[in-house]
Amino acid sequence: MNVLFYLFQNIDEASGSIGGIERHTLTLKKGLEPYGFKFFFAFSNHDEVSELDYDKSLLINSKTPISLIRLFIVKNKIDVIHVQQNDGSEMKIFKKAIEGLDNVRIVTTYHFCPGYELDDLTFHNAWVRFLQSHRLFQKIKWLRRFCLMPFYRYKKRTKMIAKFKLLYCYSKPLILLCDDYVERFSSFLSHDCRPNTRVINNCTSFDDYYDPLRLDQKRKEVVIVSRLEETYKRLSIAINIWKRFQDEGIFQDWHLTIVGEGYSQRYYESLIKNIPNITMVGRQESKPYFERSSIYLNTSKTEGWCLCCGEAMQMGAVPVSFSSWGAVYDIIDSDVNGFIIPDNDLETYYQKLVLLMSDDKLRHKMARAAIEKSQKFSKEKFLQQYIDVYSGKLSLTACKKRSN
Repeated sequence: MNVLFYLFQNIDEASGSIGGIERHTLTLKKGLEPYGFKFFFAFSNHDEVSELDYDKSLLINSKTPISLIRLFIVKNKIDVIHVQQNDGSEMKIFKKAIEGLDNVRIVTTYHFCPGYELDDLTFHNAWVRFLQSHRLFQKIKWLRRFCLMPFYRYKKRTKMIAKFKLLYCYSKPLILLCDDYVERFSSFLSHDCRPNTRVINNCTSFDDYYDPLRLDQKRKEVVIVSRLEETYKRLSIAINIWKRFQDEGIFQDWHLTIVGEGYSQRYYESLIKNIPNITMVGRQESKPYFERSSIYLNTSKTEGWCLCCGEAMQMGAVPVSFSSWGAVYDIIDSDVNGFIIPDNDLETYYQKLVLLMSDDKLRHKMARAAIEKSQKFSKEKFLQQYIDVYSGKLSLTACKKRSN
């Protein structure tokens, strides 16, 4: 079976610090190739740095002739076009390209919480980005958005709903990350979308699990792995909690490590300047930090699935997260393998973190439960679900026999 992935940017397979959608794509590619699947790629942008294999890759934009896309699909005997990133326009392009090709289907995975686009368009977020922008044209952009926020929200909502209609009508099926997101998606379209949607949770990223017998070797370290974007990720909450620890003179032997990069980097650097025991290490491969850390913090306002949360649990780092994104309830069983805190309840977040950091026995117990829970999101289960989507009810074993 031949699958054509569509993404915005080319994937750097050698990078250990790529984003969640890219990791999702590579997990499918590397996991299913041994079972006879062949994968091709279409991108809407190219960075001019990495080279494209034009036998297996195609650049697509509004100026690309439909005939060229159709030729690529026919030549490579594409069975499924899997849209991994979407703004809506690509659905129309692919729909035209496969007209009359009854054996070709479009499958779409929507990797976000439906409606997150509107969550970002607030007066507060626009003002934060205005303050944290370093270039004049960026400041002008966000100041204009702040002043015209009602117009931008109306425009964004209209465009978002139009995109959702395209995704739902043209996909067979549309894949969402959890049941809560099906309900949210349905609410925007004002009808039950379950007939043409399927829920597939993201899988764990790493090939191994942390050995529970080694939990006593963990450092007294708390880790955050995130894009450094205050409007979405709200890392200032964690930094302010850490400052409170230092002001109160507690947990002086613990360390907070922040992994990632983003437009708020200078802002966060200014916040931690006079706070001891905090380190920002930039964009790095996440696994070594999860392996050595005891606790993982998530302060996001919104997430899709949050691969980092599952990765942390897989490596025995107990997660603490706000309840602000629906899939968190699928990943964490609160008070069992992590803590889910009511959104914006900063005092409860602080108290739960104090509890974890001060009680080794509880922390190790929850870490063992986190490792066990992460196994529910195995790659094998994930790959089997996508085989079902791509080719019907074929098992991994059946695909292996077919490939041989």
